[in-house]
Amino acid sequence: MFKKILVPVDIADPNPARPALATAAYLAGDEAEICLVYVIPFLVDAALEYLPKNFFDAEAAQAKGQLQAMALEAGLPQSRTRFAVPCGAIHHLVLEKATSFEADLIIIGSHKPSVSTYFLGSSASAILRHATCSVLVRRNGSVSL
Repeated sequence: MFKKILVPVDIADPNPARPALATAAYLAGDEAEICLVYVIPFLVDAALEYLPKNFFDAEAAQAKGQLQAMALEAGLPQSRTRFAVPCGAIHHLVLEKATSFEADLIIIGSHKPSVSTYFLGSSASAILRHATCSVLVRRNGSVSL
């Protein structure tokens, strides 16, 4: 089945990620590796070179701790779960991580559709359009695996 599953997570709104993480745990079975990615949003990539190298270290460490807690809560296999916390444009870095991790599946968590969330967010839409591997959008609903 799948050998490498990447799950982008927004730690500011973890609710859509929970069903995605449950799906990743289910699809990973006893073999697949999983990578959770939280991108520290920073819109101006050119400005990053002027900041000290450790400017985002505290935020990255806190985010990694939150990702680890979410992975534990979801029952992801500790020995096969990786974490990445880059800084920059969300969809670009998720796609870059998917390539470097050699992901064969990206699972994106999404709210249950309503009038206010009818469309996917711009980052999720860009990931869906430009990914070179399969992408599964997992809605936050009552579907059980």
